[in-house]
Amino acid sequence: MLVLWDGFIIFFFRNPGIIDCLWSFGIVGAGFVLNQPWHHPVSDFEIAVLGLMAFWAIRLGGSLFWKRILPNRIETRYLRLAQGWKKNHLHAFFWHFQFQGILMLMVATPFYFLSKTQSMNGMIWQWCVYGLMVLSVLLEIVADRQLDQFIQQGGKGVFRGGLWSY
Repeated sequence: MLVLWDGFIIFFFRNPGIIDCLWSFGIVGAGFVLNQPWHHPVSDFEIAVLGLMAFWAIRLGGSLFWKRILPNRIETRYLRLAQGWKKNHLHAFFWHFQFQGILMLMVATPFYFLSKTQSMNGMIWQWCVYGLMVLSVLLEIVADRQLDQFIQQGGKGVFRGGLWSY
C-alpha cells in the first residue's frame, strides 16, 4: 500500500479514488502471494479460482479507473472524509489507505487456505463454492450495469433499485 500511495496518488493522480481501482488488484496480488503456487503443484481448482479472481480484478479495477480516475471524478465519500480531517489531507489519506491495506490482506487470507486443499482436489464442494463465486461475479456485473443505467438516466443520490435494493 505504501508503494501504491507514493507512486500513484501523491505524484500522479491526486485522486484518492485510485485506491478503489487498486483494491481489487491488491486482493488478487496478496491472494497469489498467500497461495504460494511456487511451493506446491497447482491444482485445477486453484487455477480456476485464481483465474476468476484475476478476471474480477481486471473488470472491477479497470471499470473504476475508466469511469472515475480518467475523468478525474473524485468520490464524494472521499471529499466528506477530507472535510472531517483537521490536519493535512494527504497525510490523513496515507493512514486511511494503510488501514485499507490491512483489510485487503484480511480479505485475501482465504487464498492461503486454498493452497492447503491439495488432498481435496476435485471434490464436489470445491466446485460448488467455485460456482457460487462465478454467480457472485456475474451478479456484480449486473449490479454495475444497473448503476450505470441509473447514472446515464440522470439519477441523483443513492441508487436503491435492482440488485442495489438489497
